[in-house]
Amino acid sequence: MTTSRTGFNFLALLLGLVMGPAQAAVDAQARLIPPESQQAWIGQSVQFDIELMVTGQFAGAPVFELPDAENVVVMQVSNRPLINSRQLNSKTWVSQTHTFAAFSQRGGSVIIPPVTVRFGSRESWNATRQEHTIKTDSLVLSIKTPPGAKGLVAAANELRATESWQPGESRDIRVGDAVRRTISLEAENFPAMLLPAAAFEAPQDVSVYTTEPVITDLVDRGTIQAKRSDSASFVFERAGQYTLPAMSIRWWNPSHEEWRERKFEARTYNVKENIAFAGEADSVEQGTHKKGRVAGIAFILIGLVVLVVALVRVLRRRNNEQESEVQSEQSQFSDLCRAVRTENASVVYDKSTAWLDRVNAGDLVSATGNENGHSLQGMLEEVQSALIGVSTQWNRSLMEQCLVEIRKQLGVKKVSGEQAVLLQRLNPSAQS
Repeated sequence: MTTSRTGFNFLALLLGLVMGPAQAAVDAQARLIPPESQQAWIGQSVQFDIELMVTGQFAGAPVFELPDAENVVVMQVSNRPLINSRQLNSKTWVSQTHTFAAFSQRGGSVIIPPVTVRFGSRESWNATRQEHTIKTDSLVLSIKTPPGAKGLVAAANELRATESWQPGESRDIRVGDAVRRTISLEAENFPAMLLPAAAFEAPQDVSVYTTEPVITDLVDRGTIQAKRSDSASFVFERAGQYTLPAMSIRWWNPSHEEWRERKFEARTYNVKENIAFAGEADSVEQGTHKKGRVAGIAFILIGLVVLVVALVRVLRRRNNEQESEVQSEQSQFSDLCRAVRTENASVVYDKSTAWLDRVNAGDLVSATGNENGHSLQGMLEEVQSALIGVSTQWNRSLMEQCLVEIRKQLGVKKVSGEQAVLLQRLNPSAQS
């Protein structure tokens, strides 16, 4: 009996050495917090929150798979989550609250399907990352239709609409000249894609060439700043007096429950003969040739407009690509150290998590990080305490020393003039 028990203990010890210490499962939850009022007008913003909770620590940024609901736009409107902690069922939970907004373009009972959330967590800083995939509850809204509503409805308490012309004041132009008209709209708490489009019209013998609208959404701390710009070029083919018709932009004000309208006046132009086309109207053949030259000028103008728009898009795309490029480890680490010296607990928490995920520091987090016997894990626990309001300060200098020491142990070197890479941990084959 003694021999059997000794053998069992030996096998258990051997299994423990092979498998390492057991990782405790991290509890995780995700819930949708509905708005105070679930009634709204068509096009009106309805904000709701999604709260994520874990018993350990969050690892990385969550991913939200937003549902595809018919005639409903759902978008995230918070740049950074609200972080908190609470006691629940004798456990300490850390939470993240993210804000979203829904905009319905149909009335009646509207169901927003569940949101699927994928996020990671750890029991502690040096523990293995655990993945979670959770679906929230659905959200049911009661949407009212404004009287006389047709098509897309823009619902905003304030919508700023402006108009510009090129050339500006001059009303005397010549055959073949072009006039450009631009309508610009701005609104808060409303997506730019749902702002009303400008409908450009022109009289006979005036050609209209529109460009694609410029649409942008700027999201800042739960507020959407929507912008839309529509432009059209008018080319006059014959001499005479022409009036470009008036226009109007209409939207629904949900606070006052009434329609609002912004009107733009008509503009009349005196179009004179162009010397380049003089004498060409004496015959049908010459008249046809004149139209061809006017059309040629129009096409050249259109080509120039298209070229400028394409160039702007290329430059904007290049800037976006440059901004979205992943930081090198070296710049990311420098950014983290600057944050430790100057930023608040929330910024330090995010940047520390991102860098540790990247370099896979593992058990080095809990190891002694400086000559005074302090570990990075201890420093991170102080940051988390400050983050959830338990304390207000942490030792910035010691934390930076621990980070520098861990980075040295990971082995950072320059390779062929490229940015810094981590040979030992990130590229094990480099050690052979």
